[in-house]
Amino acid sequence: MPSIILQIRALLVKNFTQSFRNKEYISDLALPVVTAIIVSLKDQLEFLGFFAPLFLSIAVSTPPRSLLINLVEEKSERFKESQKIMGMKQRSYLIGWIMYGYIKTLMSTIFLIFFWWLLTLIINDGDYGFKTESYKIFLTYFLYSSTVLNFSLAMSTVFSSPKLANEVSTFVTILSILLTFLVFLSSIQNSSLFYYCMSIFPQSSISFIYMGALKKGFFNSQAISTAYPLSNAALQLGIESILYFLLFFYLDQVFPNEYGVAKHPLFFLQGLFGKSKKNKLNDSLLDDDNSHDHNEDYSSAIYHQKLNIQKKCTVSIKNLTRKFGEFKAVDNLTIKLYEQEILCLLGHNGAGKTTTISMLTGMIEKTKGTIQINGIDLEENIDAIRENVGICTQRDVLYNSLKVIEMLIFMGRVKGLEGLDLQQEINEIIEVTELEEDRYKLIKELSGGSKRKLSLAIALIGGSSVIFLDEPTSGMDAQSRRIIWEILQKVRQQNRTMILTTHHLDEAEVLADRITIMAAGKLLACGKCDYIKTNFGEGYHLSITSQNQQILQSCSDQVLSIIQEAQLDPQSQSDTKIFLIPFKSKQKLDQLIETITKQYKNDIVINLKLNSLEDAFINIGMDEEKFIKKAKGSKASVNDSDIAMEQEVEQQRDIKIPKCLNDPPVYSFKSQFTAIFLRKFYTTSRTFSNYISIVIPFTLIVIGTLIIDEINLDFLKDNKNLEQYFKLVLISLFVILAFCFNSSLFITLPVLEREFNLKYALTVMGCRVLPYWIGTYAFDFLLYSFFVLTFVIFSYIMQLSFVTDHMGYVVFAFVTFGFAYISFSYFAGILMYKKTSTAMKTFPFLNFFIIYCMPQNFWGICALLWQKGIGNADFIEFLIKAIECIFSFLSPFFAFQRAFQNIIKIDVSPNNDQPPPLTTETLYYSIAMLYQGIIFFFLTLYLEGKQFKKVGNNLDNNDVKRSVRVDQQVIEQEKNLLKSNDPVKMYRLQKVYDNGCVALQNVSVSIQKQKILGLLGPNGSGKSTIFNILTSLINKSGGYVKIKNQEVHRGKHEIFQDVGICPQFDCIWENLTPKEHLYLFGRMKGLSGEDLTESVTYFLQTMQLEEYINRQSGRLSGGNKRKLCVSNALIGGPCIQFFDEPSTGVDPIARRFLWRTLKLGVQLRQSSVMLTTHTMDEAENLCDKIAILVKGQVYCLGSPQELRIKYGDGYDIQLREYKNKQEIIQFLNKQFQNIAEIPQKDQENLQFHIPSQSFDFHKAYFSLTELVQKKLIHDFSINQSSLESVFLQFSKSQQDQYN
Repeated sequence: MPSIILQIRALLVKNFTQSFRNKEYISDLALPVVTAIIVSLKDQLEFLGFFAPLFLSIAVSTPPRSLLINLVEEKSERFKESQKIMGMKQRSYLIGWIMYGYIKTLMSTIFLIFFWWLLTLIINDGDYGFKTESYKIFLTYFLYSSTVLNFSLAMSTVFSSPKLANEVSTFVTILSILLTFLVFLSSIQNSSLFYYCMSIFPQSSISFIYMGALKKGFFNSQAISTAYPLSNAALQLGIESILYFLLFFYLDQVFPNEYGVAKHPLFFLQGLFGKSKKNKLNDSLLDDDNSHDHNEDYSSAIYHQKLNIQKKCTVSIKNLTRKFGEFKAVDNLTIKLYEQEILCLLGHNGAGKTTTISMLTGMIEKTKGTIQINGIDLEENIDAIRENVGICTQRDVLYNSLKVIEMLIFMGRVKGLEGLDLQQEINEIIEVTELEEDRYKLIKELSGGSKRKLSLAIALIGGSSVIFLDEPTSGMDAQSRRIIWEILQKVRQQNRTMILTTHHLDEAEVLADRITIMAAGKLLACGKCDYIKTNFGEGYHLSITSQNQQILQSCSDQVLSIIQEAQLDPQSQSDTKIFLIPFKSKQKLDQLIETITKQYKNDIVINLKLNSLEDAFINIGMDEEKFIKKAKGSKASVNDSDIAMEQEVEQQRDIKIPKCLNDPPVYSFKSQFTAIFLRKFYTTSRTFSNYISIVIPFTLIVIGTLIIDEINLDFLKDNKNLEQYFKLVLISLFVILAFCFNSSLFITLPVLEREFNLKYALTVMGCRVLPYWIGTYAFDFLLYSFFVLTFVIFSYIMQLSFVTDHMGYVVFAFVTFGFAYISFSYFAGILMYKKTSTAMKTFPFLNFFIIYCMPQNFWGICALLWQKGIGNADFIEFLIKAIECIFSFLSPFFAFQRAFQNIIKIDVSPNNDQPPPLTTETLYYSIAMLYQGIIFFFLTLYLEGKQFKKVGNNLDNNDVKRSVRVDQQVIEQEKNLLKSNDPVKMYRLQKVYDNGCVALQNVSVSIQKQKILGLLGPNGSGKSTIFNILTSLINKSGGYVKIKNQEVHRGKHEIFQDVGICPQFDCIWENLTPKEHLYLFGRMKGLSGEDLTESVTYFLQTMQLEEYINRQSGRLSGGNKRKLCVSNALIGGPCIQFFDEPSTGVDPIARRFLWRTLKLGVQLRQSSVMLTTHTMDEAENLCDKIAILVKGQVYCLGSPQELRIKYGDGYDIQLREYKNKQEIIQFLNKQFQNIAEIPQKDQENLQFHIPSQSFDFHKAYFSLTELVQKKLIHDFSINQSSLESVFLQFSKSQQDQYN
């Protein structure tokens, strides 16, 4: 059992490692220092001292705020539940995070107290201005920091969105501080009830404590300290700290989240009243399990193969159901799983697979049903179950700031491993998952395939008995997938049970002991692979390949003449015809083979393939409603079902193709501006946290204005100008406070779009710089204008004369401030931030403490020197004016306060105790803000242009030599490439990273018109690097890349107007619907009006996204997200298209339609397409030419058939349901020389390999037919060595070189 202390230590090490690498210590320690300066200079900084309570209350709020966001991120990104599934104890998790938060908060508090003491000693001779002992205030502040941390812990339990948590936390903090200024209202100034009620928020409590402790200032400290004594305040803080701490533990257990099972609200009483009941229940579950024989197999599948399984049942699921509203994602699922078994769970996107696994692991709650794992009910004792569970989720749940070795050490300690045991376990797992090269890499630097390997390594660590594998090989190349298969097959023998979901049906055939197929939340079929294929398969796939089109057509005519029932596969390549031959036409097949092999023996290549699991899966999926409607228990064969795939294809052929897809895309500023404006509108209006950001300035300004209007200013009643001046300055401070802390409204989206490469996708799809920023700016300024308009209307309604008397200056100051403030947000975002979460955490504090307070601090220090006569008075006066002048053009907040402060011309220093100002003209500062807006906007454009700045070749063509011998055709291609007019050309392309890693070595390849070029290669071979250079995501090191004879470099955006891309990642906005995405990218390509509407409708239909038309894209399944990304790339009819693993996560049915749409797009625009893929079937079906990369260079080039013939090694024959293996082997040895058996997991089938020199298709076919007639086998298939086998040769070559 894992040690709690060990888990806590692991979590602390992990958290501090991430915090240090993300440089969180800067904001944790800088803000206390800035606050210490402000409170020490409160006498010199005039009205800034009015907000000293606010500064103190938020000085140490960065660690608690960061902790809040981190805890919510842990939930939203599934870190918390994934770790708990892997055995992390609830107590360990909570204590570890609490200790982490307390250590960071304590350090910030110590920094604040120390620098406050030091600066007060230097500036004020140790006088804090308190009427009580300073140490009491300091000790109370330590208590406050503890309370505010516990308050953040409690808040973290009620949120699932980090952005929402950030905005609500900011709103609560600022509102609680703002309401403390109600002490200026004489009606409640002496009310103890007001103080105690407001001090529910710790920020209010510390503000009242500070106000009451002062000897002099704006506040009536005597009344405050009388109504709310320091001792009572400290006691209340202590009680609140304990209550918030306990509330955190309670809510963490019972508050429902998207991921995690909530406990009963009275769970803490179950130990008193429910113990015997729970034990009795567990005993009954064991008895119930024992009441059935282990070999009694049952399920809720409509088509169920009953097996006599002599193994222990480890997982029992009964009537499992999950509803989302009225929608049933999983509907009464029942099944049993056994030791030493891999159960494969199949189903198309949205069938309920991921939801089922999420319920089995406790990541989401079930609606009804029971789940028993090792005889224990999941709901009753989830912690005991999770000690023996491992999980590899569909999406990588990894900490990007950690290294691979650090991630494995962390998870190993979670599992209870330490010392030599941990080191040995990690070394073994790194070896079997081939992560040695990545051992010390940061996770964010890993390729997609390497991240999947790491996720699998985490699932295996610690020896879990039940392992959930959700798409474990997604994004891996064929060689890596086979390595993972070998690992899983070894792991299965260790008395483990594995539940596997995958879209690679060959993976299911190799690994699965049983296969289940889900449809519409129901369990449709369950049984062995052969059971599924036999009952749901269609027949044989006969493929005929020839380079001579006349011969190919003649063969096709003969097939359809001899076998009338044969159907031509619409996905056939130009040099290949694929036919579906029903089982019942097997006898006619003999005649066909006899005819065409004699007539065209040397001119054609024939393959005969038995129906695969993928064929059966597609057959089910295309007509699943029919199967679902069948009565449960029906075992009838479905061989006579219609071929629904062809019917669906015919329906797609009837979809009207928009004429505009025949036309090239065009640039339209209006269309792109509209698209960008609307995308900002949708994302803003559909994000709840943005409403909090909008409410913050409204609330602060309105309440602040009311407070200021009610402030008792009797001492100024004889000087109306001075009174209005005082009120305007205070209003400016409230406005600054409001917009500092709602700044995420303007900075978040641009940073998010860069972090997730959405901006990159827009750029490569033709979006220009000006429409992007002007469209974004237009919406943001329009939104800001509503703030200003509301303030103006409110001022007139409330008859605020100190505002309305100077409305022209006020509005002008507001407008110019908004212009500067929004531009500054963009500038800061592109200059400083790479992660949205970092911007949310730090930008509000940066605005307030650095951009606003630091200039005031500089001014205050100089004013202090001037007042005390230290130094040369003229020089200091010059320095003060220089500070005002410089920061007037650098800080929007500084300039805004000065603009408001000078609306009324008044001598604010009659006794010359304040230095003379730079100017008293308000227009000076308003115009300065206008200049700021222009400067920051153009700096933003400059920085973006600099990011895409052209970098010249830093390598000569001879600097990087080829490290492997390449095919002659590759050399010929390089020689002829310069003379060709192909739309896309890469010549001697090189890429060497800063760390010396050579990613590309003299790659020369082109993409012809109306052709699809496939880039294949193992992980790390350079495929993604080529893709990223072609799309300007990274710079090349040498050679050249041309699109339409224009050199591609970062910053030359007009090249990409006629380009469509589908990157490896999902380039989607989670809040936009599929329809809105298509409108967005359609407008990028210049579509408008009816053309745009027709195109959007067309792609929604062809990609089968119609039923999700109004669903936000973040809620789509992984496969549907990929289909949307492909649609985004194709809309507008670009003639250059780049696809990086477009079908990753897409189920086989949807993949077929995706292929057809890609091919149709090529025909419509005579497009040149580059495709990278790890799916060999996809490469064979789509690509006209394939380039295989090995260690950063093109090793061979040619059509799929050319590569098979040149590098393939003979044929494979598969024999199904054999009898008398020895007799079969003797027979085959007589017929074929050098025939070799290929070991098989399945004991019912045999497989052999025949070298090319010994092979003759006619002889092979009729020899195997003889075996069928002798009833030694049931059926057979004959296949030429596949493209995958060729690929595996080269993958091994690369691996050997690395080794």
